[in-house]
Amino acid sequence: MAINRLLAGILALILIAGVAQSSEADPEDIIFENGNNAAGTVGFEIDRFIIIEDFMLDEDATLTDVHFVMTLSGVTSFDIPIDYKIIADTGSSSPDPSSIIASGNAANVVVTELTPSTRFEVGFDLATPVTLNAGVRYWLGLHVGSSYGNLPEDPRWTVSDVPNIGANTYSATSDSLAGLGKVGGSLEPWFQLTSKKQDGSGGNGKVIGGEIIPIESTGLLLAGMQTSAFWMLPALAGIAGAGAYFIRTRMNKE
Repeated sequence: MAINRLLAGILALILIAGVAQSSEADPEDIIFENGNNAAGTVGFEIDRFIIIEDFMLDEDATLTDVHFVMTLSGVTSFDIPIDYKIIADTGSSSPDPSSIIASGNAANVVVTELTPSTRFEVGFDLATPVTLNAGVRYWLGLHVGSSYGNLPEDPRWTVSDVPNIGANTYSATSDSLAGLGKVGGSLEPWFQLTSKKQDGSGGNGKVIGGEIIPIESTGLLLAGMQTSAFWMLPALAGIAGAGAYFIRTRMNKE
């Protein structure tokens, strides 16, 4: 029994490494995607403004996390807060400032460097999952920074490869959505919304070997070398080797 538990623990470490280090959405979890992919390095400023884009689900779902692509300038590290809003529609294809469904600071943020090196894929969990209805227009708002102003990193929410999706993109200049107005043009920001399975405590988790294991990472990870879990393989191989040695030694004694 002890041997079985040890092997299960080693396997879980390897699988968790593969899950926890990626900002990429699991295709099976995606409930909405604004286009097919992020296009180039053009984007909307999300330091001076909160950028707000509409979405509509095909089925009822619980939104747990958000994925988007951001461009940054001259970055060697990144620990700037990201905040989000889920906003109701006015009924006339515009966000309703008086009806904020959910808002908060992004949790469990993972930032992965893409090519070119000024582009970064960002994945984060909502502080609290939100249940949304099918066929209803909602709005996602994203902003980077503790206040509204120019940041030296010049964060921009990268546009979608598909223009003119849904309603117009909006922007505002404060958390209260003051200065709300249409951005104009045909370009829209790219993002994915996903719905992960929930663990018993209501937190986010991934199904590993039939068991839901919560992911408790709270730090912001800039993953240059961490674009995959391969950098952890030597350490995991050492753990596996130690486990194998332990098993052989125990069997010889018995």
